[in-house]
Amino acid sequence: MRRDVFAKPDPLEYKDKKEKLSELKRLEDEGKINLYYLDEAGFC
Repeated sequence: MRRDVFAKPDPLEYKDKKEKLSELKRLEDEGKINLYYLDEAGFC
């Protein structure tokens, strides 16, 4: 069983996704959206 990430993420893609997540968290804090986290492992 592998317990680590195979490769480092692309720095530009990582930065972009981090900014988008920050925006979603801000919208949740303002009460405009409900933000849920989901792990696809074992999801049916």
